[in-house]
Formats: sequence, C-alpha cells, structure tokens
Amino acid sequence: MEYSKNGIIGFFDILGYKEILTNNEIAYTLQVIQEFFNSYEQKLINLHANQDPTSMMGSIRNLLNFSESAIFSDTILFCLPLGEDNSPICWITFLEACRNLCWDMFIKGIPLRGGIAIGEYFLKDRYIAGKPFIEAHNACSVQQWAGCAFTPSAANSLLLAKKKDITQIILNRAAIEYQVPIKSKTNNTNCFPSLALNWLNYSDSKEIFKNNSIANVILSKFNEHGKKITDTSVEEKVANTTKFLEYCNSI
Repeated sequence: MEYSKNGIIGFFDILGYKEILTNNEIAYTLQVIQEFFNSYEQKLINLHANQDPTSMMGSIRNLLNFSESAIFSDTILFCLPLGEDNSPICWITFLEACRNLCWDMFIKGIPLRGGIAIGEYFLKDRYIAGKPFIEAHNACSVQQWAGCAFTPSAANSLLLAKKKDITQIILNRAAIEYQVPIKSKTNNTNCFPSLALNWLNYSDSKEIFKNNSIANVILSKFNEHGKKITDTSVEEKVANTTKFLEYCNSI
C-alpha cells in the first residue's frame, strides 16, 4: 500500500506553452521538452555525485534520491519529503534542484512560473493528491513574471529551518526577500509573503550577460520556439522578470 508523504512541493507552469504547440510541429516540441528533461534528470543524478556521503554536499546527493517529479502538458512538479525536524538540508536540496530547473529551462527559451508549498502529498505515476498542489498551483497562477514565489506555509517552514543551522547563509541566497509581482485582477494582492526563489545561476550568467544586457537576454528567451510578445500581459512578465534578475545580479 502506498502512503502519502509530508514534504515540499514545487508547481511550475511553462509560459507560452500554447504558442510553442501552435507554432511548431509536434516532433519539434517533443524534442525540445524531452531533450531538456533527459539532460536535467542526468544533471540531478550527477550533482555532487562524488562527494563524501557525510558532508553537506553528500547529504544533498543522498536526499535527491528521494525526490519525485512529473510533467504533464504545461505543468512540472518537483517534490521532496521533508523530515519531521524540518531539516535545513532538505530545504537546500529542494531549492538547489528548483533553481537549476528554472535557470536551465530559461536558458533553453522556456521560462517558468512557479509556486512552492509544503504539506501532505501523494505523487506516483499518473496520480497526484494533496492540498499543497492546490496551494502551489493557486500561487503560481496569479504571478506576473517568470519566477517562483513561496506560499505562506512554505515561507514559515523555511524561516524555522533557517534558525537551526549555519546553512542559513545558503538558504538566504536561494530564497530572497522580494515583492512578488501579481496580476492586476487578482483579488488578494497580499497572498504572498515577500519571498521569492533566486533562480539566477551566478557562474553561468557572467558569460551570458557579458556581451548582452539582462533585458535583451530575457526578451530573446520569451521569443524563442515561435513565441511572440503580442500583448500587454506578456510585456509585463518580461519587464518584471528583467527587474528581478537585475536585482538578483546586484546582490
């Protein structure tokens, strides 16, 4: 019998997915998505692979073995069980995987928007269940950028984890205080704490932004794979994403 788990949930939407499907042959779309996830899964497998199992990096490597993921249509799920002690290492592992996901997808021209929640969940094969999926989905759907916000439950859990360990320095870099941009028609504009996932890859970005402005790079990624910036909503997402990555790049 399968049992539910208590853990951290990442719910991500592919921005512009309908346009990718509309403006490309299905073989092209499948190739882009499948090639990315094959390389991403291999990247997670290789992440800290040769580290001492007793070290922090070794612990991250071990915890990744317990992560679960799924993709259907324009939705990507990434989950990691969270120990009863709300371990900082669990949070570092989860956030490192999500940061890699958001950055790598962005570089491939597929920006993501996501929400992070915690709670009891079930994920296996084609079946998902649990309130955190709803909470993370709702958080994801109202954001107006390529980025990822923490729900109140996740922010509170992370805050407690930070107090337990010197690893709070790492967590402070991965989860930063930032006013998450919300769609103008959203009723509850205070639905998020001011906490966002910092998905900028500082080592990669030095080369990428060396000869191109952050604004131009973001603009090009929103236009890849047949996507077009044709309305005010997408323009706002581009502007908000630019503002965020410029801020991340400055800290």
